[in-house]
Amino acid sequence: MMKILVVSDLHDHKLETIVPKEILDNIDFIISAGDYQENYPYPKEAIGVYGNHDTDPGATLITVNHKMKEYKGMTFMGIEGVFCGEKRYHNPKRKRSHHQLESEVKGFLEHQPRVTFFITHSRADNIFNRYTDGSKAFRQYIEDKQPVFYISGHCSHPDKTMMIGKTICINPHGNLWDYVVLTLPEKKVEFYVRGRNQPI
Repeated sequence: MMKILVVSDLHDHKLETIVPKEILDNIDFIISAGDYQENYPYPKEAIGVYGNHDTDPGATLITVNHKMKEYKGMTFMGIEGVFCGEKRYHNPKRKRSHHQLESEVKGFLEHQPRVTFFITHSRADNIFNRYTDGSKAFRQYIEDKQPVFYISGHCSHPDKTMMIGKTICINPHGNLWDYVVLTLPEKKVEFYVRGRNQPI
């Protein structure tokens, strides 16, 4: 059995102040969908993408932006940041841009295989809150390649999970919860409020 802590959009809250020690102690590794911007070190190995508010990314996150990586016997791929139409935006206060062009992302994803985890900071189109202002390229990849799990940050809305075909889509930080514990191989998804050691 494997337990994975799934987080996003913690912003300036240190992870250890949100997740109780007894849960952290039993986690095998962490998946982050971005916006852990104060550059705190992760308490366990972490894999994922940066968000649009991450300022000076440190070395504690194994990044999968625009690439596929094998890790713990599974495959991971992701897209960091948010979208900016077709004109790239750069904030001079940050050492790197976390903004993506939809056309570039579409061209990348069209040639990628199915993965275990597809992780993005921005959400796919028509997902969770069902608004149609997300990435159509993300949605097309999920529909076509059917990753086992899709994890999206940047989405503080009340939908916890949904299915797109056989893909389990997870919103790790909504209005009423703060993080997720995913248990494999059962594919059990549990949602937690900060400071509590029992799922809601």
